[in-house]
Amino acid sequence: LTNGTLRAGFDKTAISSYPSTVYFDGGSLLHTYNTRQNPVTFSNSQFILGAGGMHITERVANGWTYLPGPIGTDSSLPTDGGIIIGDLSKDTYIYMHSVANTYRGGLHLTGSGGSVGIVGNNAFGASTNIFFECPSNAASTKLVGHGRVTFAADRNYIIRNGVTACVGDYNNTSWTTIKGTFTCENPEHGFLRITPHSGTGALVTLDPGNGKTNDISRLQIWQPTAIKSGTTLLRSTKALNEGSDEKYGTNNGSPFNLQSSSLTVSGGAEIKTVAGSRIVTQSGTLVIDGGLLDFDGHEMLHANAAAATTTIKNGGRLHIKNMRIGGNGAGSDASKSVVIVETGGVLRVTGSLYIHVNQQSFKATVNFNGGALEWASTNSSHYYGNDNAATRENVAYNVLAGGMNITNDYEMWFSPTIKSGVASGETDGGLTKWGSKVFALMTAGNTFNGPITIMQGAFSLGVNNALLATTTARVNAGAGFNMNTKSQTFARIEGGGSFNGVKHSGTQLLTVTDAIAPGSGAGANGIGTLTINGGGINISNGVALEIDVDAAGNSDCFSCPCELDLSKMSLRVNDLAKLNTEKKYVIASNLMDATGDFASSNLPNGWLTRYDAAQHKLILYFQRGTVIMVR
Repeated sequence: LTNGTLRAGFDKTAISSYPSTVYFDGGSLLHTYNTRQNPVTFSNSQFILGAGGMHITERVANGWTYLPGPIGTDSSLPTDGGIIIGDLSKDTYIYMHSVANTYRGGLHLTGSGGSVGIVGNNAFGASTNIFFECPSNAASTKLVGHGRVTFAADRNYIIRNGVTACVGDYNNTSWTTIKGTFTCENPEHGFLRITPHSGTGALVTLDPGNGKTNDISRLQIWQPTAIKSGTTLLRSTKALNEGSDEKYGTNNGSPFNLQSSSLTVSGGAEIKTVAGSRIVTQSGTLVIDGGLLDFDGHEMLHANAAAATTTIKNGGRLHIKNMRIGGNGAGSDASKSVVIVETGGVLRVTGSLYIHVNQQSFKATVNFNGGALEWASTNSSHYYGNDNAATRENVAYNVLAGGMNITNDYEMWFSPTIKSGVASGETDGGLTKWGSKVFALMTAGNTFNGPITIMQGAFSLGVNNALLATTTARVNAGAGFNMNTKSQTFARIEGGGSFNGVKHSGTQLLTVTDAIAPGSGAGANGIGTLTINGGGINISNGVALEIDVDAAGNSDCFSCPCELDLSKMSLRVNDLAKLNTEKKYVIASNLMDATGDFASSNLPNGWLTRYDAAQHKLILYFQRGTVIMVR
């Protein structure tokens, strides 16, 4: 009964060898044996719980209490008092081995240390509730999945006010899946810590289900963890290192902390913060694989202590204000602090990725392989990556084979240089700009060698020759490339959009050395007009004019207020089979003049070009000639 104790001491044989029934109604089971290899067991005993429940205590270091069960309930009562585990010392272990427990009053974890191992979901009994009631300001009791355990979706894990709830698995060969939900008695003071019983742990998976929410104050990861579904809502309002009720762990105030381990957020899973100042991912590996981490308005400390890698892919999104991407321990090795944005991944920022003023020697790497940088700041005067000289020089933005996407529906002035991240002799995926507003590249020395494609809005130059002279520029219909009084040489220009401000103070700023290919900008064989606004362009000898046509008489058109010396150019018509001899095609317009004939072309016999001076057009037509009959 209450205040009564059954003490299991050195001689375990008497307890384990003979059948017995022990009815607990508020009393305690106390274990004092200290050899893990020879645990006290109750293999032939049946425990029945009354209204007062059963208290289990373990006071000996390295002690091991083995409960094979089954642990039943007094069927005459509406419910029982459950199992209350507490007064544990460090490294002790309560092993609930039965998979057929039927007690109904819940599992209450009240100890200040040690672990409770669960071999199967039914070890929880018939109750849906697991209560973390450990003392505040203490290393709490761990709930451990012992040997590949899945906890059912109907479980509720309730964290009392100011309590640290620790869950994990037994060792590196175990894994634990928790399908239930964690909630806090006080949402601002309930801390969930994922940590193994021994070793580094295998994998803990939080999988509450779509539409379900883990509602806690803070989340800290100390072993490999995956979040597969639902929303994990973090409510801490405290700043980094600010004092709090939960003292267990470092960086007490941070709502999210990834410590020397890994976290994967996949599928429809989300982690969202309500308040707080900094998100800590130092020394860890974060993978956002289709999930969402919404830390909008907060700063992420990335490799601030040692090293960290963040990967965003497959529809995954990371929303932050700033990322302090270098830090203590990263040193001059950029490989210690890496962000990778793969295909489908989006890194959304309102600030930038920057080097702190006190860490000027540190470096970091940002690799784009099909993913996007999304600009969400309404402050048009803010230069992205212009925080200080170290940020501009020491944060390397690399474009890999998949390319880099920029999305901005607010004006964006981009200060860092963008490098090619592929092997020498290979071509990277280039830069594609999305969004309705202007994106300005403010720094020279960009070395990505793939095409630059403006799908929406406008691309603007902030410095002369910001891009390689071998670059292809594609401007989609409705989009623009603004010279902004700066000079730039391209090998090739394409698309159905416009190049604007190409002349300044009498100087033509735009030079093309290889080809001009008007078109819709939507792919091969798209009909459209490539427009040059604000003056002419410099066309090098040997430049090809590439044209698509259709049988209805439509064709691509190069619109440029300039003089064309056709003798220095070649003409190439794509898909000659579409030429209609009954039609005339306008292949250039708004010309000031066109002289000579194309130096070469792929036109079939009978096809010619002529300049219509009255309409300032260059026309492609079929000349049938005169038939002479001789008898």
